Amino acid sequence: MKLLLKLAIGGALLAMVSTSAFAQNNNVAPAPPAVPVGEVGAQALAPVSGQTIEGMATVIDGDELRVGDRMVRLFGIAAPEISASHGPDARVFLDGLAGGQRVTCQEVDRTQNNGSIAICSVDGTDLAPELLSQGLAAVYRVNAPVTPQERELAARYDTEEADARTRKLGIWAPRTVAPAAVQAPAPNWLQSNLPKWIEQAPLLGLLFLLGLIALLLLARRGGTNAKTEDTVDERVLAATILAEVSAIRDSAQEQYDGTAMLDQGAPIPTSHQGLLSLPRATVFGANADRLDLLPGDLATRLVRFYAMHDGATHLLTQAADVRCETIRASLHGLTRSADEALAVG
Repeated sequence: MKLLLKLAIGGALLAMVSTSAFAQNNNVAPAPPAVPVGEVGAQALAPVSGQTIEGMATVIDGDELRVGDRMVRLFGIAAPEISASHGPDARVFLDGLAGGQRVTCQEVDRTQNNGSIAICSVDGTDLAPELLSQGLAAVYRVNAPVTPQERELAARYDTEEADARTRKLGIWAPRTVAPAAVQAPAPNWLQSNLPKWIEQAPLLGLLFLLGLIALLLLARRGGTNAKTEDTVDERVLAATILAEVSAIRDSAQEQYDGTAMLDQGAPIPTSHQGLLSLPRATVFGANADRLDLLPGDLATRLVRFYAMHDGATHLLTQAADVRCETIRASLHGLTRSADEALAVG
């Protein structure tokens, strides 16, 4: 009898230990963070049912757009901020897909500001996988999928991201290590010699002055060879574009400083929205096909600056729906990009 009792107790203890080990071995690991994500695995997206939103789309940034009177964030992905690396690229790419197009969005959740989180498509094409395939967004992973439809969606998103990782596109491209200390760029020739009142003058007057200088230079050197003429043309073109960059930079800095005292977590107040605007990129637009005349480093930085200018300009038109801190980050990034271009010039 005692022997049987001992055997029963031992068997119960063995069963308890085995059950505990089994549960521990089958414990589900927590989902990885949204951005940057770790290894692509079985962590998945879990949409829920909601209302359908349809209408013409206005792109705000790489993963957010406005449809009718609703702000919509794309479900399942996270794109870089507009002021971060690849942020302007993500916004420009999404604008090419959905800007001015009729989109259909299936709402799956709401943001803290009562905006919609939805799966959006144009003519049946899901926008999120398109961004993932170009390395302009990462999968935003949550709990494990429940239904076959959710598992299929998660697998498709994971596949697009994994392919972009393999090809080292966009945010997955190798990054250079930043220098330990970055000194402020020294004032360039234009900043040191151009009077302050000319910098603040209307852009049309500034272009007239530079155009007059260009004509005088060309008239005086009309007898020189073709190589000298190309050099003059290159200098005039660089000075003209950099003058526009300087004017845009000053405007962005002024608006950045002017929004410092506002509530950073709320949209820009209506009374302040009329003060937010940036000069148009008239000079760059007229000379974009002549950038090959400029040094490669300067041309590259100008393209990046004007891409960020385009993103910031569109963001300012949405000031009533975007947090103040987001707008200020975009303006700050624009001034830094301008400083980099002016330093090369």
